[in-house]
Amino acid sequence: MITLRNSGVPIYLQIYNAIRDDIKAGRLVEGNRLESERVLAERLGINRATVGHAYKKLEDEGFLISKRGSGYIVTHQYLQAALNIPVHSRDFHLNSPLTYVEHNNGLEFDDGLWQRSVDKRSVPKSYYFVGTMTPEELCPVEIINETILSLIQQKGAALYDYCSSQGLRYLRTEISKYLQKKRINATPGQIVIANEVMQLIDFLLDIYIKPGDVIITEEPIFAHVYQLFKLHHTKVVLIPMDEEGIRTDLLERELEKSKPKLLCVTPSSHNPTNITMSLCRRLQLMSLARKYGIPVIEWSFCGDLEADNIDLPPLKAIDTDGFVIYINSFNPSFAQSIPISYAVANTRVISAIVKMIQMTVFQMNTFSQYILAACLENGSYERHLAHVRSVYQEKANTVYRALGRLKELGVLFTVQPGGSTVWCKLPDFVNSKKLYQRAHEENLYYHPGDLFYPNSRQGKRYIRLSYLYPSILEIEEGIAKLADIIEEQRPQSEQNEKGGEV
Repeated sequence: MITLRNSGVPIYLQIYNAIRDDIKAGRLVEGNRLESERVLAERLGINRATVGHAYKKLEDEGFLISKRGSGYIVTHQYLQAALNIPVHSRDFHLNSPLTYVEHNNGLEFDDGLWQRSVDKRSVPKSYYFVGTMTPEELCPVEIINETILSLIQQKGAALYDYCSSQGLRYLRTEISKYLQKKRINATPGQIVIANEVMQLIDFLLDIYIKPGDVIITEEPIFAHVYQLFKLHHTKVVLIPMDEEGIRTDLLERELEKSKPKLLCVTPSSHNPTNITMSLCRRLQLMSLARKYGIPVIEWSFCGDLEADNIDLPPLKAIDTDGFVIYINSFNPSFAQSIPISYAVANTRVISAIVKMIQMTVFQMNTFSQYILAACLENGSYERHLAHVRSVYQEKANTVYRALGRLKELGVLFTVQPGGSTVWCKLPDFVNSKKLYQRAHEENLYYHPGDLFYPNSRQGKRYIRLSYLYPSILEIEEGIAKLADIIEEQRPQSEQNEKGGEV
């Protein structure tokens, strides 16, 4: 039985949910035939296309198969997708982790890429270009140890006491001072502390979004952010980018049409492209935000690793009306066992986030906040940041130099300042799935571009390489291996031509 309700959930999703739940519960078993689109639509008094939309989604996710003359048949192929099958052995588009609508789906259809890649970091001779994680040698162990000893003498039992749900005022004060260098004027009362950027975005979605609301963001998009949007039952509208950032001409058309509740962008060191939005484009975007009165989430993917030699203000620095919610993190540049991120917004938004924290987190990590606050106050964080940036710049130079040798194979990329990743376009002759599989056989790990294009197959021509974790030698050897496995797919005629030239 399917009972439609006026619940704010789209009708096709109600049908999808009911049938999916019946299949999982065993009320519909493999081989059962469903009513035709026409019959079910007439029974429910709705448009046939709505039923077709639900059936197509069930088919895409492995709950149904369609057979000519027989209609839609229940299948248990969905179970295969939940068994942590490697990404390269599945169709990226149909069974990717980006088809989430229901919260449970987000858990069941996780492709396991992240965890498998994390585990592989301990494999000898592995080339890890996946995560943007700090290598052990860049953890400021001595700075943290000295800071802890000093704090124990100064603060005593206060280190282990409760702190405000908004975050330690000592830390918010130091962040307020630190933000002046980014040209962001914010009082401690306009700052809230959390563990992760994703946690803060999740809180904002709870505050602003109800099922069916529209969010606009860039394409390509960071896979986990898109997943989070869909877990909140939003309609995500993706706007293409060019070399200056999000296309504001297309953005304005969509603002007129969709009436979105939020706009989410990464103006600096975008993930995965590493593009930094031009000043002209930033001003255009802020003009549109004011014109349409839309809140803007400005979030940083790589924290303070954004390029510091480009004189571009954050959107928050040119926000005169309080539309921008600026989110950043110290995690990529400090110690990942001390996860601290923060949001800057007007006091009404901050107050709402604090209420979400009170309902879901309750107690903040006071000790970690004291450590970072002290490091900001005494300047040790910025000294460490300068060292980290110099190391990563050397790695960036190495990866760009190594990739330069792949240009003759047709690999394209753009040198971008700052950030943590390189976005590479593969030559047309490459089969991206076979390349991904061969890379894993060689202990070479990267993010396939499909993960950043949830609604199209444009991503099959791209890969994302992060250079933060591997050593200089691993970068050189890893890119050389990438060249070798791309060369394996080069048509024989081209290889012969190359041999003749030699």
